[in-house]
Amino acid sequence: MYRSDLLKSVDPLSLADRFGQLSLSPTEKQWLNSETSVYSGGSSSLGSLTGMAQWIQLAGGTYGAYTATISPASRGGHDCGAEQDARRGEGRCAAQLPVKKVTQSGGTVTVETTAGNIFTSPAVVVATPTSTWKNITFSPGLPAAHQQASSQGIGTPHATKV
Repeated sequence: MYRSDLLKSVDPLSLADRFGQLSLSPTEKQWLNSETSVYSGGSSSLGSLTGMAQWIQLAGGTYGAYTATISPASRGGHDCGAEQDARRGEGRCAAQLPVKKVTQSGGTVTVETTAGNIFTSPAVVVATPTSTWKNITFSPGLPAAHQQASSQGIGTPHATKV
């Protein structure tokens, strides 16, 4: 969760503080600031190595994997083609559809999008940013920790994805 007060004791320096410890030219400092701004949603004075490590680990543990997740996606999404190939066409991948409601009942999961599309399946993967969970109705509801993460914010609270 985005709780800088809890991280201060274990990771007290911002990325900007850490850059200040290095002998960087103004150009190198500018490059690093622009490269790491995605982790903090703005100035490197807001970001930390803990946050940066979290995003890299969530993407698979390598910087290359992380940069692949933030590169432009095709209209079908990052993994739809590979996902369908892996299941030999048995599954369905729907990307770029904002989710309104997820209901699990009697061995079936129903997903309703904001556009009114309805998808049902024995299992689904709804890949949405944590910050959007509070705008989705889940039945049964999300665990308390997940609700808290969505309401408090997690990741890059100052970023706007365009």
